[in-house]
Amino acid sequence: MKSMASQQQKGFPILVFLVVVTLPVCDGVSWGWVDSDYVPTNNLFLDIFTMQSYQTAWAVGEYDTVVKSVDRGDTWYEVQTGVGGVGQHWYSVAFYNSTHGWIVGAYGKVIYTNGGGETGSWIEQFSDVSQVVGTGTRPAYGAFLYDIQILDGGVALMVGQSGNIRRTYNWGETWEEVEALASYDFLALHFVTALRGWVVGDCGERILYTEDGGDTWSWQFPSEFLDDTGQFEQRLLLNDILFISDNVGFAVGREGRMLRTDHGGIDFSWHYVESCTSYALYSIALDPLSGEGFIVGNERVTCYSVDNGTDWSYLMVLPGQGGSLSAVSQWGSDNLAQAAGDFGWVVGSYGTAIRTSDGGMSTWTLLETGVQPTLMLYGVVAVNSSTVFAVGDANTIIRSTDGGNTWVHQNSRTRSMAFKAVYFVNESTGYVVGYNE
Repeated sequence: MKSMASQQQKGFPILVFLVVVTLPVCDGVSWGWVDSDYVPTNNLFLDIFTMQSYQTAWAVGEYDTVVKSVDRGDTWYEVQTGVGGVGQHWYSVAFYNSTHGWIVGAYGKVIYTNGGGETGSWIEQFSDVSQVVGTGTRPAYGAFLYDIQILDGGVALMVGQSGNIRRTYNWGETWEEVEALASYDFLALHFVTALRGWVVGDCGERILYTEDGGDTWSWQFPSEFLDDTGQFEQRLLLNDILFISDNVGFAVGREGRMLRTDHGGIDFSWHYVESCTSYALYSIALDPLSGEGFIVGNERVTCYSVDNGTDWSYLMVLPGQGGSLSAVSQWGSDNLAQAAGDFGWVVGSYGTAIRTSDGGMSTWTLLETGVQPTLMLYGVVAVNSSTVFAVGDANTIIRSTDGGNTWVHQNSRTRSMAFKAVYFVNESTGYVVGYNE
């Protein structure tokens, strides 16, 4: 789950199975399943939450699956909630500290621990969200709850189906219903402070916004969406949203559309800006310190900015087939100590990997990955300027130690998996997530 210091987009959860890599000092790379003998191999893990130290982590998923690690993910053990039942699916987990945490999921269930999430410490706090709200009635068996975020000690918000938003001020002893503006399915929420936050879901380009911790909500969208009567008239899917400060944010999506706000989205300050293409845009990354940013999308589109997103340039279309670019590395960011300077990597369909050595200004090189052209690469991460990992379809994990000039396929020792993302917490420990193909 997300914290107020980081941003994570989340739609319908598809996160599956956890794979860890550790890099020995001298010899190769060791990939393997993290102890999963205790659950059926087809169980989905739908969410994972780590403390800032990365020492303690929890993962939740299908069939009342809850696991915990206290050694940076080297080993995991099963936690029995005692309240979920074998048919219960959990969609989101969040902890305030190593002691207090919540899990939310199907049928409106909310469980809470003040004992670090260990077996026997979970209690059921809430399990019925079928009350009438606005002009609609939620499902009779309780609306599914998809996301929860802790805003302060004892204060948390959760969102779910049919416009369901609930809040607690007392560690969940009571959950109050927050009046929703509509009965859309809300899939994710993100707060930049304890008061200011946004909720997104199946409501097109409309974004639900609060600046008082959820007491009141309003819609945010571009003024271009208002017809002559002042009604919202257009809905367009957005694939990604990014705030580089409390007020400056971007959203990208279908047909090359990009929205920007310099005022936190208030007073119709979301407005269309020209990207560089009419193809779908999937992901945006922008460094507010350098002003450099990239957007990648369908048909190998890459847009590039050097002025904090004011202007975007179309970089290149590489020779060969079309296809999609699905991920861009964020070098020198997060907790990796060693930056890669002006080097960056993008991966996508047809086993494509490309590299820039000048910050994307003019030079991009198509790399020979050895991945079959029928396969898609979904994730890429640069550990430093030389070592890069990429993951994708058909158990694909590839590693380069020379900046992408040559690649070696890694053995994950898993069944047929589509790996969707790769992330390293430091230069020797990383995680890969995906699902059974």
